[in-house]
Amino acid sequence: MQSALIGRFFHCLVQEMLPKFSATLLSETDACRDRAGYVNRIEIQEMQPSPQIYNEMREAVGWHILEPERAEVAIKHSLFCVCAVDTSRNNAVIGMGRVVGDGAAYFYI
Repeated sequence: MQSALIGRFFHCLVQEMLPKFSATLLSETDACRDRAGYVNRIEIQEMQPSPQIYNEMREAVGWHILEPERAEVAIKHSLFCVCAVDTSRNNAVIGMGRVVGDGAAYFYI
């Protein structure tokens, strides 16, 4: 029950923020071109990333890489996860967000 409430809150937050993000970074068609000129279509999907993708996201922002087993535990203990996928690249994960916390009073996005 609590996980469902957290999921709904995070989903609403993402839906509120995504249009502002899209308006800032994407064209009016919600598409942009990458360096090679391909059109990117980005969707937010409720899903957990694989440990490999999780570590790729960590590395992309300059964080240290976790051992695959430790990354898997970290992901499984997330209260809620979403991934930004590029549908023009066979649903490649290009970003992620997750809610972590103690399940009672403290939550981090």
